Amino acid sequence: MITTVAVLAAASAFAQTQNSPMTGQLTFSTSADVATNRGLAAVSPGTTLQLSEKFGFSFITETSTQKLQFFGNASVLATTVPGGGTTRSFTRPTATLRYSRIGATGDVSVDTSYWVGDVNSSYLLDPTNPASLITDSGTLERTTASFTSNIRSNAPLGFTLTGSYNARNYNGTTNPALFDDTTTTLGVTANLRLSASTQGTVSVARTNYVSSDAFSTQYQALDLNFGLTHDLVSGISISANLGYQDKRTTASGATSKAVGAVGGLNITKTLPNGSVYGGMNVNLAGGAHKSVLSFGRALDLPNGTLNASLSADWKSGGPVRVLGSAAYTRQLSDGALTLDINQSISTNNLNQDIRVSSLKVDYRKALNSVSGVNLSVSLSRSEDLGGVGPSYGRASISAAYSRALTPNWDLSVGYSRQQSSSSLSATTAASDSLFLTLTRGIQFGF
Repeated sequence: MITTVAVLAAASAFAQTQNSPMTGQLTFSTSADVATNRGLAAVSPGTTLQLSEKFGFSFITETSTQKLQFFGNASVLATTVPGGGTTRSFTRPTATLRYSRIGATGDVSVDTSYWVGDVNSSYLLDPTNPASLITDSGTLERTTASFTSNIRSNAPLGFTLTGSYNARNYNGTTNPALFDDTTTTLGVTANLRLSASTQGTVSVARTNYVSSDAFSTQYQALDLNFGLTHDLVSGISISANLGYQDKRTTASGATSKAVGAVGGLNITKTLPNGSVYGGMNVNLAGGAHKSVLSFGRALDLPNGTLNASLSADWKSGGPVRVLGSAAYTRQLSDGALTLDINQSISTNNLNQDIRVSSLKVDYRKALNSVSGVNLSVSLSRSEDLGGVGPSYGRASISAAYSRALTPNWDLSVGYSRQQSSSSLSATTAASDSLFLTLTRGIQFGF
């Protein structure tokens, strides 16, 4: 509560100083949730009832040149224990703060967020992250921050400064694949306007990574890149880049380095109903040279959009791996439909190539002016392409009915099912839950 008052006071002072109106909302939610296997254990310990009181606070203040936004919430939980008893807990605040400013010669934006929750719920936030597919006890704390500043945007020579901070901290987990890590990146780019149709860039970026895995893995990477983009009259844009990467990794006290050239060539064609693109990118740093050939199509539809891509990924001496992704959105007369299919490959601290395949479908329909339904399906699977590490799968299905009881009171009831599987276990864990939430929102402004 002290944090909320401090943020509100700072926001009010900012709004008065900048002569900008501020609007916000206070929300109070009371929820009841009955789940058959809340922790997604291999063997369910029994059905539990969880009661929660959530307090939310948000505001926005905006002028013609700048905007400040804040969103935050915190909850008090009471959960029954199978066999008798009740546990009570207070969840630490979750918050997001964004600021942006546009000036005559440049702009700046800052984005920060803080999230704390049980490990299993992180899947709903990021279903494409391999770590989010792992179920375990304990909690996850995520902190992110990023900034971008463009200087002399309209001049022949301008600069872009970027920085980011990402930290994950686990508490009370047992799986060694869940470990703390922190990634920090700083970069500067010189933007050169060579002509009306040709732009060049020179960029330098420094990345630092530290983890608490079993090998105390950490690395420092330096990336230097030169880029050139040329726009043709026919609507074709050609982009080429050539760079150098120096990455030094320390694990179990031993240091290795991957040094070499990186480069790429990409072509984009603008069409009346979207665009089509293709490109080739190569990374020669280290012993395993990596190449990626990709094609894509962005299509504007009468009531939506479709973006699809196909890529071939291979390392020297290894097989070709084909990945595909597609994102489809459609606006309906009484709702909306979104479909997202995604595949990606990342290399973990054990030097294993992990492929994550995910599918997400969301459907919203308004029944009338005060009520509607929401349906959501999410499926994800991760696997080690080398066949050594374990594979993990997660699935989530939910259906909810919401109704505005009054201008300030909303009711939501629904059903959800969570599933978790792993090659380490012959059992698929599942939990069914019914939930009811009553929310009151209070608008305010200065």
